[in-house]
Amino acid sequence: MDIELTYRDDGQFLIDCGDVHRALALWLEQSWSETSFQEQLNKAMQPEYLPISISGPEFFAYIDEQEILVFANNGSGEVDIDEAIYEIQDASAACGYDDFVHLVKYIISA
Repeated sequence: MDIELTYRDDGQFLIDCGDVHRALALWLEQSWSETSFQEQLNKAMQPEYLPISISGPEFFAYIDEQEILVFANNGSGEVDIDEAIYEIQDASAACGYDDFVHLVKYIISA
């Protein structure tokens, strides 16, 4: 996966890792600055904590040892994971767990 980070003057960054992983990149872009989000990502990178769900105001992610599913939060703050996985094709993206780990490690090291 090719990854390009662009840092803006306001301290935010943009992630370009291709259209296939755009939902994952958008989720990381919008949530990265939150300390609690980074703590949850650290847990998600450790297999003993999987599966794990990370919910925020705009996105929800379900992460297991094979893949990460990211989709727009429905606004209620609560997500039925079984229903969300069933409807994943409509408003979401999935990528392999290895790609997720690679992307997060790249951002941390940049």
